[in-house]
Amino acid sequence: LAVPGHAHLHDGRGAADAAGAIGFNRPEDMELLSLANGNEALIFATTAGDNDASAATGNGHVYLQNLNTNTLSLFADSNTIDLATGLAVGASFQNPDNIAIDANGNVYIIEDRNGSTDDDIWFANDINHDGDLLDAGEGLARWASNGINGSEFTGLYFSKVDPNKAWVNIQHPNGGNDLTVQIAAVPEPETYAMLLAGLGLMGFAARRNKK
Repeated sequence: LAVPGHAHLHDGRGAADAAGAIGFNRPEDMELLSLANGNEALIFATTAGDNDASAATGNGHVYLQNLNTNTLSLFADSNTIDLATGLAVGASFQNPDNIAIDANGNVYIIEDRNGSTDDDIWFANDINHDGDLLDAGEGLARWASNGINGSEFTGLYFSKVDPNKAWVNIQHPNGGNDLTVQIAAVPEPETYAMLLAGLGLMGFAARRNKK
């Protein structure tokens, strides 16, 4: 596909299949990320499993494309280290969907697991901001866990001017009311497995009836 006056857009899945390279199934959210060396990168999530195109398996990945060098690398998947255990995060990290970046350039990955208590937001601890989680002390850590039955996180947004303010959306809870929660004091990334109830106490919930 070519857009007049712009660069060509490519069929990522078809090109990867033809080259025998990585899969490119069900790409979801993406964000621009500034690396420590001054390069700009595009970070994006593929919710479906790259090998079977099935979201049910949970084998999604997060990739980083360096826009200066035009190179693609794996940023996070089930083999990434869980900072809480020191082991591979495994099945605890599934179906990455939304990507968010805070005012300090830190990356957050929001799952689309559609199952409340196993629906998490993960903080990607890239200490030297080089675009990978391979160095000592780097990996993934649970930043927030959704405790509202039947719901899922659908987005996380950080203020561009106030590093202590963020918002997260929660949709289709069993109770029938979708939520937008403002976090008035952003917790440190080292605060693992923070329950959504705690988020509500720190900010406020704006409710609207589910339609």
